[in-house]
Amino acid sequence: MAKSLLLGNGINARIGITGLAVSEIKDRFRYNMYRNSFVSETLYGINLSKDVCNDIIQSSKVDGIESLAGSLYTYIKTHANQRWTDNDEIRLQDIVKCIALTSIFYDDMGKICTSYDSKKLLNISEYEKVFTLNYIEFWDKAEKCIYLHGKFDLDSLGDGQNILLGSSERNCYSKYRDAMDIIGKFNNVKLIDTSNIIFSPDSIPKEKLIDVIGVYPSSNLYFADDLFPHSKRELYVQLWEAEELDIFGLSPYGDDSLIDVINRMKSVTIYVYNMETSTEVEMWDKKLYCPHVFKDSSEINNLAVI
Repeated sequence: MAKSLLLGNGINARIGITGLAVSEIKDRFRYNMYRNSFVSETLYGINLSKDVCNDIIQSSKVDGIESLAGSLYTYIKTHANQRWTDNDEIRLQDIVKCIALTSIFYDDMGKICTSYDSKKLLNISEYEKVFTLNYIEFWDKAEKCIYLHGKFDLDSLGDGQNILLGSSERNCYSKYRDAMDIIGKFNNVKLIDTSNIIFSPDSIPKEKLIDVIGVYPSSNLYFADDLFPHSKRELYVQLWEAEELDIFGLSPYGDDSLIDVINRMKSVTIYVYNMETSTEVEMWDKKLYCPHVFKDSSEINNLAVI
C-alpha cells in the first residue's frame, strides 16, 4: 500500500523558517492583542491594555499560538459584562482567529521571512498524498499538499508595514466596521474571508468551532448584518482514505478529533524530534491504539532532497 505523509509545524523548524518560531509568534501575538484593543472594547467593553495583554500571555499554559489564543478567548468571554449570545461567540472566535493569523504571518515590517534550506526538504514523491496542518507550505510550489485546516492565501494580500488582518464577514457589522476604521488610521488593515480557515483556541475543541458545526437558527442567535449561514463540515475527511501514514513535525497534544482519524490507519510511523529524550513518545503511545512505530526525526533524512 502506498504511504501518505502528514505534516505539522515541525517541518518549518526543520527547513529553517525562523519567523515561525514559537517565541517570535508569542511576541507578535502580545503586540497584536494590544493593536486590536479598540475592537474588544467596542464589542465587549474590554480594554486590552499592555498590562492586560501581559497578564493574558502569562496565564497561557504553554507558548503555542493555540494556547495563547485560548487565554485571550477565555479572558474576553469571562470579563464581558453582557448577556452572551451566539452572535457574540461567532464574532469572538473570528476576532481571535484574525489576531492569530496576523501573528503567525506578519511582523511590524510586513510578511515574515520565509526563506528556507532546500537541502532539508522532504522528498514528497515518496508518498501517494501529502497532508498538512499548516496554513501554508512555502516550499509547495507545485501545490501538492492537501491543507486540512484550510490554505491561507498570503500572496494575494500583498505586503507592507503594520499589517493587521480583519474579518470581511464581521466588517458587515457596523460596530466592528467602525472600530476597524479607527484602527485603520494607524495600521494597514486587510480584510480576509476567514470561514475556510480552521483555527481553534485550545479552550474550544475543533469539532465545536462555529466554522465546523455551522450556523443555524437558535433561540440565542439574533439577526444581524454579519450573520451568515454556514453548513456543518467534517474535519479531516480527506484523511479517511489513507491507510499507511508517516507523521512528521506534529505534536500529540491537543486535537483529539485528528487522533481519532489517525487511529483508523493500518500502519502509522511517527517521526519524533530527539526521540530518546522526548516526552511525546509516551503521549503518542497513550493516544494511539492503531499499529504504530516511532523513529527519530533525523531518520527521515534518508528521504531528503540533496
